[in-house]
Amino acid sequence: MTYSAGVGRMLGMPADAVLTSALVLERMHPEDREALEAALERSRREHEPVEFEVRLRRFDGGERVVRGSGDIVNPPDGQPGRMVGALRDVTEEQAARSARDLFSYVVQSSSDAIITVVGDGTITSWNRGAEQLYGYTVEEAIGQPSALSETPERAGEWQQLLQTVFSGQSIENFETERLRKDGSVVAVSLTVSPVRDATGRIVSAAIIARDTTERVRYEERLRHMADHDQLTGLFNRRRFDEQLKRELARASRYAEHGAVLSIDIDSFKGINDSAGHAAGDAVLTHVARVLDERSRTTDIVARLAGDEFAVLLSAVGAREARTVAEHLLAEIRSSPAVYGEEAFRITASVGVATFESDDTSAGEIQVNADLAMHAAKTSGRDRVVVYTPSEARRARAMTKLAWSQRIQDALEHNRFVLHLQPILELASGQITHAELLLRMKGDGGELIAPSVFMPAAERFGLIDAVDRWVVQRAIQLVADVLRPVPRVGINLSGESIVGDPHLLVLIEQQLDRFSVDPARLIFEVTETAAIANMPEATEFARGLTNLGCSLALDDFGTGFGSFYYLKHLPVSYVKLDGEFIQNLPRSEVDEHMVKAIVGVAQALGIKTVAESVADEETIALLHEHQVDYAQGFYVGKPVPLDVALAKTGWLSQFGGPVL
Repeated sequence: MTYSAGVGRMLGMPADAVLTSALVLERMHPEDREALEAALERSRREHEPVEFEVRLRRFDGGERVVRGSGDIVNPPDGQPGRMVGALRDVTEEQAARSARDLFSYVVQSSSDAIITVVGDGTITSWNRGAEQLYGYTVEEAIGQPSALSETPERAGEWQQLLQTVFSGQSIENFETERLRKDGSVVAVSLTVSPVRDATGRIVSAAIIARDTTERVRYEERLRHMADHDQLTGLFNRRRFDEQLKRELARASRYAEHGAVLSIDIDSFKGINDSAGHAAGDAVLTHVARVLDERSRTTDIVARLAGDEFAVLLSAVGAREARTVAEHLLAEIRSSPAVYGEEAFRITASVGVATFESDDTSAGEIQVNADLAMHAAKTSGRDRVVVYTPSEARRARAMTKLAWSQRIQDALEHNRFVLHLQPILELASGQITHAELLLRMKGDGGELIAPSVFMPAAERFGLIDAVDRWVVQRAIQLVADVLRPVPRVGINLSGESIVGDPHLLVLIEQQLDRFSVDPARLIFEVTETAAIANMPEATEFARGLTNLGCSLALDDFGTGFGSFYYLKHLPVSYVKLDGEFIQNLPRSEVDEHMVKAIVGVAQALGIKTVAESVADEETIALLHEHQVDYAQGFYVGKPVPLDVALAKTGWLSQFGGPVL
């Protein structure tokens, strides 16, 4: 067998080498030799042309792909036939073909829908991902207009997209909806790009569509959770504040009046204490349903906190607002809430604050409504009190004087007291630290909850003094060598971290004065307070970290951007908002939220604390989802500090380990 000089060039032969069949076979890839010999033998036997591709190893170490073709030529003198053929280097061609095959495989294997259409919108290719997303087979789709999957509400959208792309622009992550073959609607994200030929002319559009239905649903659930109370489904305080601000702007523009109703259930604590929190939840959901069903479609109904509800009435005066409030109160009074076999007769105290087009801020209007509601309570409950703007100003002045005097008196005469509530480490089953909770002694010796006096302290500029009192007592408590306590959580108001530039200095001075290990102090700030004052909160948090103290973000998860803020605050603990914990065994959404928060926190090295833990079932779920700590009445109720420290070992107050 003889070869032309071209074969030698393919092999990169040295000048002194002799080109022989044996040399060619030696340079051929071992896997290809047997296939070539079989093809040649078949050609001789069947007298058919032969075609083959083999890999040849060059003398310089490279590899080339060679395509050969040949035929049997029989000489006229009857001598044995000879194979005559040609070899061609097809290395680049084969690489391009392999790349095309690989690309085709990738396109067909992609879970995304990958489609091409020409200028008039006709579909020219349709992969398996498109079949799965839209429900049409390749045969059903190719040749059809791209508007095949367009919903009636979005008619003409495809045409606009294609006009943009065929003008030379690309479209990325266009969120829309498309219609499946079975009539269902799917949310998709589209990326549409122009496809050009060798001359640069746009010949088609490539469309990549990704199913975003689950992501959209999840985002909608998150948005709903950010705006709504999880128990009742009503708007929460944040969303109510937004709606009130919009209504004030609208009222100012059109010179209209409106009103806010503050509704508080009478004796609600007694229901919780006597019948349990589940019965209390049933009462809350019942009241929420009454308010929602009996209000106008234009009214905004919200649960602000605990047993406190609010209703925003647009385009009403004082007389109409009173009528609405009395109607709602009558509905609450006349329809008992039922839990199990027990019916609870409910009454409420309703405060109404009217506002005019030139009235003050949304915050002041809500304060006015709260003052009216408290006036209804002190007047005997189960009634409505209406404050016009001028009446509210007088009430606010009187309240400011009264609360300012009471808080100042508590500071001067030691009428503030601290309680300890234990926190359980779930992994060890041991009580490892506690939260300090503030109470104020009333004139009759009764204890006033912080939810009553803290808003007044913030409104009347006394919150800094209250927080300083707590900080000093907490550090003294930790420094007490005779009655030692473990780490303690200390609550700080958002106003103090923003408005008290000397608070960090005070903490540092007290730590030095009492030689306290700063690692035993965990300062707690609510997530909403931190978000509202992000630059100041970040600076304060870094200052605490530099001192060696820890920061906990309280009520975590109430903000839509909760996870984002964890990147910017040096946080050691996040305390999961009780809204996610109270119904955890019965709420799939709450369970998903807890798992998500724990996952992000673990990735950032942050410990998690679940608040409002009320039963063993919740403890088991928290343990399963790797929450680090638990706090709530099931773990231990708050105990007066003096009582807790009067006995040997504060752990004895809570019965020691829980798990």
